[in-house]
Amino acid sequence: MKAPKIYAIKNQEIEVYISDYGLIIQKMLVKNQDGIFNDVVLGFNSMNDYLRPDYLNNYPYFGAVMGRCTNRIGNALFQLNGKEYRLSNNAGKDHLHGGIEGFDKKIWKMENIENDCLTFSYVSRDGEEGYPGNLTTIVEFSLQGCSLCIHYFATCDQDCFVNLTHHPYFNFCPVEDTVKRHQLKVFSDTQLETSNLIPTGNIIKCAEPFLFTSPKSLQDVIEHHGGLDHTYIFEDDQEMKTMGLLSHPDFKLQLEIVSNNASMQVYTGAFLNVKNGKGRDYPAFSGIAFEPQMYPDAPHHAHFPSTLLTPNSRYDRTIIYRFF
Repeated sequence: MKAPKIYAIKNQEIEVYISDYGLIIQKMLVKNQDGIFNDVVLGFNSMNDYLRPDYLNNYPYFGAVMGRCTNRIGNALFQLNGKEYRLSNNAGKDHLHGGIEGFDKKIWKMENIENDCLTFSYVSRDGEEGYPGNLTTIVEFSLQGCSLCIHYFATCDQDCFVNLTHHPYFNFCPVEDTVKRHQLKVFSDTQLETSNLIPTGNIIKCAEPFLFTSPKSLQDVIEHHGGLDHTYIFEDDQEMKTMGLLSHPDFKLQLEIVSNNASMQVYTGAFLNVKNGKGRDYPAFSGIAFEPQMYPDAPHHAHFPSTLLTPNSRYDRTIIYRFF
């Protein structure tokens, strides 16, 4: 593998540093209301650290793109057009975030760079990680004011399932070990029911302490309920919608998560245990990830919004991380 490169896009409000390896969002420097820039995502100062064995052995996917299918596919297989496809099982018996060497471990081709826009491409060949078809994916990062917009486009020469997202972990206060004091609002009161993190197919009402329709601290859900690793459900209407808001009582900064996806995974990092990050270690709950996506395990649930991409269609999804 050739050495990863880091590219920067910036304006007066925000600077984002992205690697061609896994499209990792390595740094996100955001100017708060006092005019001070802070790096709000977990990660490493050197790209070499993303390749360290100790990091990969307890791999949290810091800032990377997820694909071909993010989240989990139960039993690492699916049926499509009368044929069974067996995927790589990299999470016990299940398939997670695209497999052993998913999109997060590929060198992407840099197609275009401007001051406020970066475009990358990757061609996933037929059979890669068990998926059918040659899939061409374009990911565009652009800045609009104090927003990072990520646009995902894909086409395939065969029917295949596609579900893309990114996996940055946010922490507005880097001197605090955890995100317990951050406050969260989620614009949904329904979620997927799961068993061993695989959807059962049921959509359920959120119960306390997992209901965040009004802003509240993460402290209780982290300290007494194992944190969040939940899929919140939204309308599958292709429209851009606000999914979540994150804030901190001591910082004049808020993050709004906007997407045209139909769900959002919220993960408070219960299994984080990373040494020598940017200036410090990252213990459990030291960051929160927002992963707008289509429903996980959709190939096994016909009543879920479809993630099937056909040769005569184009995958077109967007995620916006907006700061104010």
